[in-house]
Amino acid sequence: MKVRIGIFCSLSDNSLTTNRRFRLENLSYENVINTFLKNLEDLRKLLEFSKLSHFEIFRIGSYLVPFFSHRKFKDKWKYEVEDILKSQSNYIKSFNIRLTMHPPQFVILNSPKRQVVENSIKELMYHFFILDSLDLDENSIIIIHIGGKYENKQKSIDNFINTIENYSFLKRRLAIENDDKIYTVRDVLEISKYTNLPVVFDFFHHRLNPSDFDISEVIETWGKRIPKFHISSQGRKKYEHSDYLEISDLEEFLKLFKNKNITIDLMPEVKMKEKSCYKILDYLNENKNN
Repeated sequence: MKVRIGIFCSLSDNSLTTNRRFRLENLSYENVINTFLKNLEDLRKLLEFSKLSHFEIFRIGSYLVPFFSHRKFKDKWKYEVEDILKSQSNYIKSFNIRLTMHPPQFVILNSPKRQVVENSIKELMYHFFILDSLDLDENSIIIIHIGGKYENKQKSIDNFINTIENYSFLKRRLAIENDDKIYTVRDVLEISKYTNLPVVFDFFHHRLNPSDFDISEVIETWGKRIPKFHISSQGRKKYEHSDYLEISDLEEFLKLFKNKNITIDLMPEVKMKEKSCYKILDYLNENKNN
């Protein structure tokens, strides 16, 4: 079994970040392009850092291009952004690092409010635009949660499935993740049967919101793509992620894959990102023959 790891959005001290932004009232061509170029420059540096650190995955920040999906964002700005991204495609792909994205919580595809769904689709189209402009393969996924319960969980599940069917282009890159309060791994696996979306298993969320499943069921949803997983440890408050990943949690997670000869991607969602990744790499190297 091979475990590939990496960091998300930025370094832990934010000295390098793909998530610079500004206030909406300051939306202008200059602010958009300048902020985007700084984020893109740091993306290149973060990939260089990842390569040197033996990190093989990276999650691009959703604010790489601030306000891209907003109605005030002009089409001519989009064309310029697209040209810039395409010009960087070969260099970014040369790192051979899997790039993914994870939109903000306001992306809700099962909302009973039509406008919320429409705005969510616009935001997802922006995320697709980024990954497509960089000419990334099908392993570059966009991870979302199912959404709210809205007093009727089954109806909300049906709403999610219907939205996926109505916007079938989403199936090309979208992946769905279990959450910490409403939708369990079992729920998400059942949704996957109807949508054919791969399932991102979040270990920490599963502990808070458990259900019965076999890890093989999760793996099977990925087909030929490399399965992706999230892990973190308990922080001071119930739903809070810790600063560092506890090795005991990593050990418990890895037990799920006993006797499985596969490659997986594991993203530690903790505050001290790179330090936790180094800790994981050390552990994996020390126990690679076990």
